[in-house]
Amino acid sequence: MRWRLGHRPGLDGLRGVAIALVLLDHGRVPWSGTAGRVGVTVFFVLSGFLITTLLVEERGRTGRISVRGFYARRLRRLAPAFLVSTGVICLLALVVRNPGFLTTKDAVLAVSYVGNWYPALMSHPRPGALGVLTGTWSLAVEEQFYLLWPVLVIVALSRGRRFLAAVSVIGAVLSLATHVALTVHGASELRVYSGTDVNAFALLVGAVIAVALTTTGRRPDAPFPVVPAVAAAACLVLAVPMVNWLAQQVVTVAATGALVWVVAGAETGVPVLSAPWLRWLGRRSYGIYLWNCPIAVTVYFTSMAWPLALVVVTVPALVLAELSWRYVEEPFLRRPERDTDDVLVGDPVSAVQTPRPLPAG
Repeated sequence: MRWRLGHRPGLDGLRGVAIALVLLDHGRVPWSGTAGRVGVTVFFVLSGFLITTLLVEERGRTGRISVRGFYARRLRRLAPAFLVSTGVICLLALVVRNPGFLTTKDAVLAVSYVGNWYPALMSHPRPGALGVLTGTWSLAVEEQFYLLWPVLVIVALSRGRRFLAAVSVIGAVLSLATHVALTVHGASELRVYSGTDVNAFALLVGAVIAVALTTTGRRPDAPFPVVPAVAAAACLVLAVPMVNWLAQQVVTVAATGALVWVVAGAETGVPVLSAPWLRWLGRRSYGIYLWNCPIAVTVYFTSMAWPLALVVVTVPALVLAELSWRYVEEPFLRRPERDTDDVLVGDPVSAVQTPRPLPAG
């Protein structure tokens, strides 16, 4: 019996781990290192894996991929919560009237999903580029991926899954090579960190895993491989204190890829990652991100000590995310055309971390 994605609670839990890392970083918890940066990369790998799996399975199930349907589902999943949170922030900006909080240019760049290139290409971006919407840089990366990848998948699949795998591998290698080249030539940290070309590495490694699983599929009776999972989790923890972004990205992508492989490949339940509280965090990670980032950027400009900072950036975000899930996001996901990506993709970030030295977001 061939492997199929279905609903994997362990993947929700892995997204919960990713957003928890972001919250710890934003809350200034000691020894958290660059945990938020690790959390972002985890989300990118998950997004690449989930989106590619769903596209490949749709092609296998129906013989075609509906690009229009894909974009409609992405819009339904992402737009409501994003528009509500951004609308509230823009209204607050009218009250605050502080250019450091948010400018019209910031808002336009954020909602047009090109905000990641603003700090990346500016010679001297102001602190807190994009204001309190700084965190939308990673949303922009994912949306740019969503825009191009389905079309590339359709073209590649016309020549077979092996060709799609080759395209994904070559793309990942080229992205990593771009990271190395930019680093060697002294590109700014923001250029290296927020460029879509560099972050494509994590997204495309997720795509490679998706093609591998949908092609070679593990059988349902396969046990959960505990030892590889523990080893991968240990590598993910070791990546947190790393200060070299290239090394950290490689280790994080490798560890996350291994975790995705073992969690998605095994039909049995996944201990720890299936814990209810982690799954709760994972399913609401998109809303947590949307509300946490503006609060975190504001806290960044204060001298607030970490215990209080953690409470301030976490508690309101959790409450608002729960309200967003119940009254904004879930109603759209209850519609009859709902499918697996509405359940699994938390779209991180689609929960994300602001690239340092910008304010935490």
